[in-house]
Amino acid sequence: MWYIHPTEKWIEEVVRLMNEQQLKPENSRFMIAFFSSLDNEYVDYFKNNKDRISSFSGKNFHIFTPLIYEGNIIPDEDWRYMRNEFKTMGIPLKNDPTFIFFSLEGGGVPKPGGWSTYHYYPEFFAGFACSTFDRFPHKLKEAINACIEVKRTHHLAQKLSETFLSENLIWHDRVNHQFKETITRQLPKSTVFISHSSKDKAFVKKLIHELSSDIRFWIDENEILAGADIQQTITNSLRSCDTDYLLLVISRHSTESSWVNFEVSQFMGFADGKNIIPVVLTKEESFPEPIDNLIRRLKYIDFSDESKWSEGIGELRKALQPKGNR
Repeated sequence: MWYIHPTEKWIEEVVRLMNEQQLKPENSRFMIAFFSSLDNEYVDYFKNNKDRISSFSGKNFHIFTPLIYEGNIIPDEDWRYMRNEFKTMGIPLKNDPTFIFFSLEGGGVPKPGGWSTYHYYPEFFAGFACSTFDRFPHKLKEAINACIEVKRTHHLAQKLSETFLSENLIWHDRVNHQFKETITRQLPKSTVFISHSSKDKAFVKKLIHELSSDIRFWIDENEILAGADIQQTITNSLRSCDTDYLLLVISRHSTESSWVNFEVSQFMGFADGKNIIPVVLTKEESFPEPIDNLIRRLKYIDFSDESKWSEGIGELRKALQPKGNR
């Protein structure tokens, strides 16, 4: 995947998109492309070839171009600030276009009371300068292929050095830990199973897009593999200790869905402290059981009025926070 975002949004965007697509961050590689507005060939290439680059980067390789934001070149002052920020934190950037590679490493962080939260932080392992644009598209494709195929970072750094025909600029012990602490982001604590009709998929995807930077979602199209026992897969996920909430999307479509009724019944059977949060898309005088009983018994979040979308999102975000954070 290929993104264009300013520095402060990088990790938040990575986490959000990975949660949406059920990817494992530790299986991905990342590249930051540093070039200035004077490097016309690089600017034009990254601005005009987004689809081409994405076609061979796949889901597990991610590119950031901090100079370009929403198709525009950022002001020189902001660009110089970003370059200096990286330099002071141990990432050596040369005047030539430079390409920095990192992975995300995970680990627990001790907290009072004995429990820990889980964080990912960037682990930089390679950086290469390109003095000319000569064969750069070919080099980029080779670099992406290497990042996907080679698992050990030491071997990967060597392979990338051969691709770019330059020495590695980055050494692990020279990267200032302040940089890791600066852009470290806590991964979502809550895991939410979304029970919904396939006819409400557009609403569900919009909901996930809004909330997945804070919350990990489970939806059938991402998790159920071809040939799997669908009913057993759903049951296992609902039983999982990692599933904290069942988000029940209620509409005319869902009340007619046998799968939604099955999921609700399964979750209620072994909830054990887990929460069911109804989300109502259409108002009805009554719904069939067991949904009608839930609506009467539990507080629901009303999304039937599209003009109040922001209020509904805010209420849902608060309801899905880990209990210890409320």
